[in-house]
Amino acid sequence: MHAQRRIGRGVALVLGGVLVVAGLAGCARQADVDVRVGEDPAVESVHQASGKNDYQVTLKDSLDAGELAEASVRLAEMTKPDPGKENLFDFRSGEWQWSPSTDDERSQTLAEIVAALSDIEGVYDGAVGIGEDGEAQVWGTAAADIDPADLVEPIADAVEGAGLDSSAMYLSLTDLHERREIESRDGASLRPGLDIVAAAAGAGNVLSYTIDDDGVNVRMRTGADAAAAAPAIDAVAAASGVVPTVTSGLIAPDRSDPATVEAVNALLEPIEGVVAAREEWRSAQITVLMVTTADVDTALAVEQLLATSPAIQPYRSLQISVQSETEPGSRIVGLSTSDSGYVGSLAAAVQVADTEGVRSAIYTPSTMTVVLDEGADVAVIAEGLKAVALRDQEVEVYDSTPWGPRDCWARFEFLVKGKLHPDLFKGYADGAQEFVDAWNAAPGL
Repeated sequence: MHAQRRIGRGVALVLGGVLVVAGLAGCARQADVDVRVGEDPAVESVHQASGKNDYQVTLKDSLDAGELAEASVRLAEMTKPDPGKENLFDFRSGEWQWSPSTDDERSQTLAEIVAALSDIEGVYDGAVGIGEDGEAQVWGTAAADIDPADLVEPIADAVEGAGLDSSAMYLSLTDLHERREIESRDGASLRPGLDIVAAAAGAGNVLSYTIDDDGVNVRMRTGADAAAAAPAIDAVAAASGVVPTVTSGLIAPDRSDPATVEAVNALLEPIEGVVAAREEWRSAQITVLMVTTADVDTALAVEQLLATSPAIQPYRSLQISVQSETEPGSRIVGLSTSDSGYVGSLAAAVQVADTEGVRSAIYTPSTMTVVLDEGADVAVIAEGLKAVALRDQEVEVYDSTPWGPRDCWARFEFLVKGKLHPDLFKGYADGAQEFVDAWNAAPGL
């Protein structure tokens, strides 16, 4: 779903300690069409998504279904691209977004689907489309603490209410952190999988699941959870004829020694605030143990626990994340290596994330990646980053729009060498001079 957001980019590079802020050339504006769109009575706001003149058009929440359909047709006509060019506008109403169609009937149908979906509670984010055969396409992310399985029937009812056949709908749903996923082009095939997952959840702790037209995969948190859920799962499977794949454990054994995985699982599974863990193989010599927690206190405790345990020794690096409570992804990520005793980066990431105006922070010995809240004070940000920066560390700073992080192209990007020396011209990265001045005036390094 998120791939539909053509979130664009502007770039700032530091070469030899010189911060160069660049806009993207060759992107002619569409005759100020964004200004005219912003003046439409149905439009709440227009935000530039990138240096490529992509725009995010947010419509007013007060529009009823008929007004939304009229506005969709009118704005689609207004933003129709020149022949051979891509349409650079996306529309949003409430939690749902869609790309305008040059076909008036399709534009109206899209708006009717959005209007029907807008009454559904428990949706963080969604997108709507129409397939080549006229079928509805719905991508959705469930809000925090909402199981995407609970959204299937309301979405199907909404699509039917908009006059389309829900059994022919393409549906893709996930929870906020992509551990529970549903995908289908055949609505009828989902029922057995949904029943199996419900049976498993009623008997034990479901860590993750995938339901699609080919089958069902359920991962329970522990072996005890899997054993407790087995009778209920087997009963539903026998009645439906669908045989699920059921596994257990925070970490699935991959190429690591099974004894290592068992030892790490034994340490982590009893900790309630640990919500996920996995291995990532980056080369034959580099393996990363990645642990996600629900809060900072748990993250710091897990770091200390693992850093002092022999179970960590087979891993080259330890990455600990604190997931966001309100949006997809992690708010804090710290990766430390065996060279530092698997500690250090998490504390720095926490410090950066606590800086006013920071939305999320990733910190490793060689990189620091920060996403800012919309309207963040870049001078405050510069001072906060410099306080924990390491010489020769690569820093990338991204910003946000009302639709979420603008995470495809950095607002500022530089290699830490001490002072920054700007070579600036007007472009995408507004506030660069202020950032540089604040960085150079701040203590550190």
